[in-house]
Parts: sequence; C-alpha cells; structure tokens
Amino acid sequence: MEKYLTAGDVAKLLTIEKVSVYGMVARKQIPCLKITGRLLRFKESEIQAWLDSKSRDAKDRIKPGFKQPVKSKKTLATSVTDVDRIIEIAKREVLG
Repeated sequence: MEKYLTAGDVAKLLTIEKVSVYGMVARKQIPCLKITGRLLRFKESEIQAWLDSKSRDAKDRIKPGFKQPVKSKKTLATSVTDVDRIIEIAKREVLG
C-alpha cells in the first residue's frame, strides 16, 4: 500500500519550512495530490522520484573537474580597504 505524506512530513524530509512546501505546490514545483480543496497529500514514491531527479539534474549541471570555490578569508575591514583603494585609483585616473 502506498504511503502518503503530509506537508509537514515533506518539510521535515527536505529540511525546509512547511510554508515553503506550500509555495512549491502553488508554483507546481513538487508533485502532490489535493484531496479536498485545501488538503494536500504527497505520495512517498513520487517525492522520492522527484528528489532523485533533482539530484541527477544537479549532477548534470556540474562540469567535470569543477572545484568548489574556496571562501575568501578577508575580513570586512580588508574589503573596505580594498574599496577605498579602488576609489583612490579611479579618482587619480579621472582627475589626473
């Protein structure tokens, strides 16, 4: 027998807020069944197939040899200093 999930169950499975599940349903981004007007249920097998397709899509979009960028260790103060330096260079070029 097919197992049906509630919006809360799906939210827990996806580790998102329940309201986000409702938004996905409204945008027709996730398979669901409307039982009576507002009552939603999700077939567990359809949700699993949907998740599998999403992970395949993500894998297909990553190019071979792609490496995640390393996050910069610059602090906000360093970033502000860099911006100040760029402004000074621009002023010198414009004003001579």
